[in-house]
Amino acid sequence: MKILLVRTRYTLPEFYLPRFINEPLGLEYLAAAVKDNHEVKIFDSIVEGWNKYERVSENKDFFYQGADLNKLQKKISEFKPDVVGISWIFSVQKKTAQETINFIKQNNKDLKIIVGGSHVSVDSEKILRENSGIDIVVYGEGEITLKELLDKNLRNLQTIDGITYRQTSMLIGRGEEIIKNPPRALVKEIDSIALPLRAIVP
Repeated sequence: MKILLVRTRYTLPEFYLPRFINEPLGLEYLAAAVKDNHEVKIFDSIVEGWNKYERVSENKDFFYQGADLNKLQKKISEFKPDVVGISWIFSVQKKTAQETINFIKQNNKDLKIIVGGSHVSVDSEKILRENSGIDIVVYGEGEITLKELLDKNLRNLQTIDGITYRQTSMLIGRGEEIIKNPPRALVKEIDSIALPLRAIVP
């Protein structure tokens, strides 16, 4: 499968600017975990628009930092991924994460969206209820879980630990259900995780 891993732009109060730039280490670890069997690219909005600041229209004290959504769409159109994986680590990313998810779905309605990170891991069921554009939430450590999802072509989801997902109910009138599978066991040997794939980011 082809997967595009995305770090969204941020919203920041003006006194934070200019803000330092750090690498998307979590996405680099995920890329390393899947690269042998799948085609993977990273779109880091912060790096792609490292010197871009746009005032948030509904709150003049805040600015967007990073590439705008049209630049992300250009990457999607060029790469044509089967899946987009979005990193949602911080609670303060809520605005930009939701904007990014909604934008991707509106412009690529058949594209599957997987979201992971510490924020969504706290209450993955609530995240799915509040964000209709998300197809699957990976909670907890994501490297092995993401690889299994891609290896199984996003099928047989009931067999994959560490995910929460939507499923059409078999019961008449119940509509869609949100299913949370058991957590994945923690990685015991850290050396079993591949080193981050730094070569695919600017």
